[in-house]
Amino acid sequence: MQNYTSSFDEVPSTSEKIKILNFSNNKNTKEFLFENEDATMGEILVYKLENHKNVLFCGYKKLHPLDNNIFLKIKTNSFTDPVLELEWAIKEIYV
Repeated sequence: MQNYTSSFDEVPSTSEKIKILNFSNNKNTKEFLFENEDATMGEILVYKLENHKNVLFCGYKKLHPLDNNIFLKIKTNSFTDPVLELEWAIKEIYV
C-alpha cells in the first residue's frame, strides 16, 4: 500500500485554467472562466464565497451539460477585489 501525502505545492497550477472576463465597468464585479472544470468546482467555490463577509454575490453557470467550462461571477463590497476573494477560496479548498 502506498502512502499519499498532500501538499499545497503538489496542486496543479490554476493560472492556465482560469481566465478573467471583464463584462462590467464595476471594479468590484468580475466573471471568471474555468476551463475543464465541472459543476462540482462551481458548487464548492460558491459555498466558500457566499458566506464570506466581503462577498455580496457569487454564482456560477454551466452553458451546456456536455461543456467542460464553468463561469463564476463574484461581486464584492468596496473593501476588497473579487480576484483576491477567489484566491482566498482556492487556497481554502486546497489547504
